[in-house]
Amino acid sequence: MDTESNPGQRIAFICVGIVVAAVVGVVVAMSLRAGLGTASADGSGESAGAAASRTVPALVSVDSSAINAVGYAADTREMIVETRDGRQYAYRDVPAEIHQAFLDSPSKGTFYNEQVRGKFESSTPEPEID
Repeated sequence: MDTESNPGQRIAFICVGIVVAAVVGVVVAMSLRAGLGTASADGSGESAGAAASRTVPALVSVDSSAINAVGYAADTREMIVETRDGRQYAYRDVPAEIHQAFLDSPSKGTFYNEQVRGKFESSTPEPEID
């Protein structure tokens, strides 16, 4: 049947096209939000496979009045610092020795201010710890 002579069929094809476009848009948006797109939001240009296989640092609670938890992924050298207000700050290219020294330090807030803040690339604005 020719869609030119059947307006109902033409409308059905248009509707299917709109639905397919919407689904593709949602999938792309979800992939980008999850960091799975080839053009990552942080500009790293990682492929979807690389982003999907990246280790997410597990957070370890620490004894501190300012820092709630610290996490580290050795494969990416990414360190996450969670403050008492629940905000998380990600730092790139952090040596494992710095992470371990952070965990071992008697004052996490002082260590953060002196050895982490401003020393490593961060994807989020850095707080000054009181």
